[in-house]
Amino acid sequence: LDSAPTELIDIVHIHKDIKENEKKLLGYEKNIADKKDDNEKNKNKILKANDFIKVFDKENLFLIKDSHATKVKQLDALMVELQHSDTKMGQAKKQTELLKEVPCGSEFAHCKFICGAYEAKEEIPLIKISMNSGVQNMKTLQKEIDEVGIDEVEKELHRFDEFRVLARDLESKISTEVLLIENLVSKKSIVEHELKDLREKKKLYEDNKEVIENSMGIVNQIKIKDQQLKDHIVEL
Repeated sequence: LDSAPTELIDIVHIHKDIKENEKKLLGYEKNIADKKDDNEKNKNKILKANDFIKVFDKENLFLIKDSHATKVKQLDALMVELQHSDTKMGQAKKQTELLKEVPCGSEFAHCKFICGAYEAKEEIPLIKISMNSGVQNMKTLQKEIDEVGIDEVEKELHRFDEFRVLARDLESKISTEVLLIENLVSKKSIVEHELKDLREKKKLYEDNKEVIENSMGIVNQIKIKDQQLKDHIVEL
């Protein structure tokens, strides 16, 4: 026993522990490598997203969008104005119908009864001119609105927002992954230290195999004799 190492080594458990720790170590190394690879890919994605954001003409697109919204409002106002003019035209035509029902000629235009009808008759051409001008303005505005391509503008602005959110989310993810990598590296270091101890014990066993095995046999015999002694004392 005196010639044996201080610590008696169970080589079966040593082999088992070495195998388990080697498996853990490979797992940690793979996870660390995968996460580092993912971080590099995400960094490249952030660079591309930021490059797009830098050259993106957001201000111009917002100006186009605001101009489009203004033109749409103008078009809506013109439509309301035309509806009003159409109503006014209908009322004027209805008033002029009175001239067909009375025998008075134009020399009696000062007559209170038909005065409004003559005024309406004179107003009809002006209303027509106003309506024609309104229709033309509507056509011009509608053409300008169609040429803007607001759907494409909205699509580009949405794309800009997506790239901005992507860059922010990836930066947050990288920060989290860095902490996870540090944690994995710490666990890997612990396993490496355990493996080193286990391999040293394995070498110690191999260098002192005969002595250790003999010592373990002696220790087992001592345990058996000790138990027999206890049993004998009980019987007494």
